[in-house]
Amino acid sequence: PFNPETTIEYQLPEAIRLRIEIYDLLGRKIRSLLPSIMQVPGYYKITWDGKNDADSVVDSGIYTCRLTCENYVESIKLLMLK
Repeated sequence: PFNPETTIEYQLPEAIRLRIEIYDLLGRKIRSLLPSIMQVPGYYKITWDGKNDADSVVDSGIYTCRLTCENYVESIKLLMLK
């Protein structure tokens, strides 16, 4: 659980185009954390401040962080508690 922000950590073994987005339980995209950009191999951290793209704090609940690259998608469940 997190409030008001959480850190998403990921590691890339090779250079790859990656996108990171936050979705609600209904599958609606509420925040783009990282546009589809090329990243070099390495260890990364990105912080979600618990806000949507309109800069409003989201409600308490379960959200999905989706990391998407060319041939792979990984989803991480996040629990926002106010």
